[in-house]
Amino acid sequence: MCEDGDFLKANELVEKALNSNPEDGNAYLAALMVEKHVTSEDQLSYVSAFDFEDITESANYSKAVRFGSEKVKARLGAYAQKNKALVDDWVVLERDESRGRILIMSRYAMSRDYNISDERERSLEMDDVASIPGNYITWEDSVIRKWMNSTYLDSVPLFIKARIIESEVYTAGTERYWYHYPSNWQVPACTTWDKVFSLSVDEVEKYFWNKRDRIARYKDSYYAATWGLRSPGFRRVTMFHGLGWDNMTDSNAVVCYGNVSVSDGMWGSAYGRTAGSYGVDRYADGIDYRPAMWIDGNVTPSEAKAHNWFPEFEISYIEDIRAGATRNISFGGYLWRVLVATDDAALLITENIVRDASYTGKTIDSIERNPSINWENSPVRNWLNGEFIDEMDEESAQRILSKKNITHDNAFIKNATSFDDTYLLRHTEYAPQITIDKVFCLDPFEASKYFSDDDDRICMQTGDPTAWHLRSFSRDVDSYAFKVSAQGHVDWRGYTAVANFGIRPAVWIKLP
Repeated sequence: MCEDGDFLKANELVEKALNSNPEDGNAYLAALMVEKHVTSEDQLSYVSAFDFEDITESANYSKAVRFGSEKVKARLGAYAQKNKALVDDWVVLERDESRGRILIMSRYAMSRDYNISDERERSLEMDDVASIPGNYITWEDSVIRKWMNSTYLDSVPLFIKARIIESEVYTAGTERYWYHYPSNWQVPACTTWDKVFSLSVDEVEKYFWNKRDRIARYKDSYYAATWGLRSPGFRRVTMFHGLGWDNMTDSNAVVCYGNVSVSDGMWGSAYGRTAGSYGVDRYADGIDYRPAMWIDGNVTPSEAKAHNWFPEFEISYIEDIRAGATRNISFGGYLWRVLVATDDAALLITENIVRDASYTGKTIDSIERNPSINWENSPVRNWLNGEFIDEMDEESAQRILSKKNITHDNAFIKNATSFDDTYLLRHTEYAPQITIDKVFCLDPFEASKYFSDDDDRICMQTGDPTAWHLRSFSRDVDSYAFKVSAQGHVDWRGYTAVANFGIRPAVWIKLP
């Protein structure tokens, strides 16, 4: 319908179809393609890379999911996951419709390339040198600017890098906020042309409502991060004044040059800086940064396909497993991965995490009063074999096989920290827990056996690597269970069972 790029004509056909049947899921899928200006359905798997909008927030997407067939739902769910993974590392700061450009910035703080020489920055680290008027570094000469426009730029995904617009970047001098200091102390303003840059104080004030919005973190961590801006500033260093370095003094303190930063509220708290507030860090303090860039907002998904910016994305079905399909298997409204297949059955696990949950559903206090951490009574098991399977279509649910699961606790596991079939036979003194499950979580042995390495076990949730539950539990430490970490490592020691981690369902199904 949209192959020729005539979206006006396609829209007329869509409206005609919906007037005839307002619950036509395929018509809403076509309406979504018209809305996003894609000429083929597979382009929906990367359309967010161009408008940086959440595809699931489209009314046409919601209605296509509501009224579409199970295969339509599976494809749309896969497209949403792919889009989320592409753009979740970025935040949109501004859409400049008049110039057809979008300002984006890294969602996460990152460290610069320390292989780029910072000799000038480090030469100003000593306070007897740094506190001399005129010993400053402007944005134009900074090592951060060099890094952002060289090695960092090389690492940017192609669908962004190919669209970056070199922009005029104005950086105000220190007189804006430090006007009460002597004129010979001031750092002058500068104008540069950059593809990648760090924000200024003025831009942070423009794009963020409050301190809370300004707080950043690292991608693979829950810890907040201090991130640097390109605006210059002064910093007091009180401990050095008594040593005689008084070329620049203010309130009985040596004053050194640096750059303004946004505090993480942790390390900065020693200097009275709350999370999201401004401070000044010296040039060689080793803080992190959030690169920003203007990109062309008029590039279409069809152009991206012509440039091969994205790999082909195909969805398979359970009928394809016998022919060797192993990834992105559509089944029961989810996408699955084949772990092992026999002549008439296959073990599947979801490609992505389907939700967060606590293994035990309890607090630490309630566990201490009534310890009962085990797979049989876990709310995770109850949800998987109840609500999760009940929401599947009847044909898919009937294809799932009941399985006898043998679940070992930590007393057994800690003596077998790698998968070994013979170990299960040689050590019969451990009494495992036996359950009959249709849907389950893997145990540490299965998570080791069916994946090639840690990278192979990494699992995404809305674009982020996320830890996921295993079904094994601890008898020695009542509040502990087991997991696969966000980095894909099988945890053989256990972790607190009250924590919310991802659920990655596994099923044995009968092949058609």
